[in-house]
Amino acid sequence: MSTSFAARCAAKPVWALSDPAADACHNCGAVLFAAVWGRIDAGCSPQPDPATQFDPPAQADPTAQSDLTADEPDGAAPPPSADSPQPNFLLIVADDLGFSDIAPYGGEMPTPNLSRLAEDGTRFLDFHTAVKCNPTRAMLHTGIDNNTSAIGPRRNYRLSPDAATLAEVLRDAGYHTYMTGKWDLGRGAEQVPSARGFEQVFALLPGAGRHYPNPHREASDELNSYSQNGERVAVPDDFYSTHFYTDRMLDYIDANLGDGRPFFAFLSYTAPHYPLQAPRDWIEAYDGWYEDGYQATRSARIERQRELGLFPADFEPYSDENLADWASLTDAERTDESRRMQIYAAMVDIIDEEIGRVLDYLDEQGIADDTVVLFMSDNGADGTATGAGYNEADDNSLDNLGNATSYVTVGANWARVSSTPLRLYKTFTSEGGTRVPAILRWPGRVAAGQMYQNYFQVADLMPTLLDLAGVEHPSDRGESGILSMQGRPVTNLWLQGTPAYGDADYAFHTYTEPRLGGGYARRGDWKLTWWKEDGEFMPRALFNLADDPAETRDRTADHPEIAAELAQAWQNYAAQNGIDTETAGFADSTTASPPPP
Repeated sequence: MSTSFAARCAAKPVWALSDPAADACHNCGAVLFAAVWGRIDAGCSPQPDPATQFDPPAQADPTAQSDLTADEPDGAAPPPSADSPQPNFLLIVADDLGFSDIAPYGGEMPTPNLSRLAEDGTRFLDFHTAVKCNPTRAMLHTGIDNNTSAIGPRRNYRLSPDAATLAEVLRDAGYHTYMTGKWDLGRGAEQVPSARGFEQVFALLPGAGRHYPNPHREASDELNSYSQNGERVAVPDDFYSTHFYTDRMLDYIDANLGDGRPFFAFLSYTAPHYPLQAPRDWIEAYDGWYEDGYQATRSARIERQRELGLFPADFEPYSDENLADWASLTDAERTDESRRMQIYAAMVDIIDEEIGRVLDYLDEQGIADDTVVLFMSDNGADGTATGAGYNEADDNSLDNLGNATSYVTVGANWARVSSTPLRLYKTFTSEGGTRVPAILRWPGRVAAGQMYQNYFQVADLMPTLLDLAGVEHPSDRGESGILSMQGRPVTNLWLQGTPAYGDADYAFHTYTEPRLGGGYARRGDWKLTWWKEDGEFMPRALFNLADDPAETRDRTADHPEIAAELAQAWQNYAAQNGIDTETAGFADSTTASPPPP
């Protein structure tokens, strides 16, 4: 992007608020933040929100430090001083990785580099994304609710021109900005990453792509998928996505290292998103690992999670009646299913190896201590049956699975295992759909070897990184026509373990398509949620996440007043963000009875 964001958006309108009290306030951005997140800034006097009048019964605060975490840090890290050099930022995103897939979260996959990252940094146990890839990325790049920061239907989903991106703001503040991997936020000339603040880019533009060169496309057709600095390109013959994205990112960082400018690097892997594809030797390394099936793998993960202290010993995991009985499958079905999970594990293993390369590079260049590294998944595990992009010419015979000419998914049963011990997976607003692994490292500033049971969410990333960089958002500088961030800086949580959300604070998420999606409203321990199954909205259900993080017991009948209070809070949020309540599944018919256990 050649011009500054402020110049491009000078003629754009500011927030339009429907709350009359908010309209009367001189600081619309502050009021919107307050209305959405439950914080009323001084100087504004909107009418009391009825949702704030309810005093919930005393419960353990899920946003406070968990009793199950490791020991408290020896000392709180000091905040960056005004004369501290600006840190580098390395944001690593895996695509459709489930909560329990990696070793630091109880997985059997030996991910030594992610374990190393966790040992050197902090694991978050209550970090949330959107229900699927593109709304997560809209919030990540803007710090704004996905219903406001992005526009258009699924296949034309793109960032609003009124929203400043993290890359744009950091670039204008003097940062180098690099991106490799998945974008999923528009393919037009004004929508690609190079037009939204990234100076060096190799990006997969759509939401899914093969990990090898597509054997069914001519090179001219393949130009539709990948963009290098705004130009459509074909991938080389030796392309494998995870390796290639890492190579390019290291090249980008290395080219300007030592020029005195910090960098923001967005390393956005497309693995382990379908299609399941990996080199044969990596797949064979997992021979026999998954022959015992879904239930055995899931039970072993739960046991490791208890040993790690992620959940208490008496914790009740979600028991999914739709998880197929492994013994009921035929021998051929069990062989096929276990092979798919082998490939998935190989893809995760390769991500781990490539992350190790990047961490080693930071050490070798002497910049590890100056670099904030955050690893995360973009949503829960994917349960798609077939997958967009499948071609009838693909060979999905057992011996060919994982090769460039195969195209399969891991399926709903393994997705349920990946979400262990949580409920459901990607596209659902249940915990299994939005609670994901997140590991943060900043040597000397972020506590090593800690686990925090503190809620925060993906829209909080941009305000937090800007805070750490000492960079103001354009809207905070008074620039007109630019949407204000709605996420909050969680700097004190990252550096000191101080909860970012408390009993009085709301958090929301809503995303729907004709066949999927839903919403939730959360305050303190309580979460009101609903979602689509088979294209139809299920009734709303109320859960207390302090004693039931796996959402096994609907509490609506016990606490109808809390359900009503959260419903009203969600409706206020929907009005602020232009969400159609009927489309979002908030019709009266959704209040009948809770979803089945």
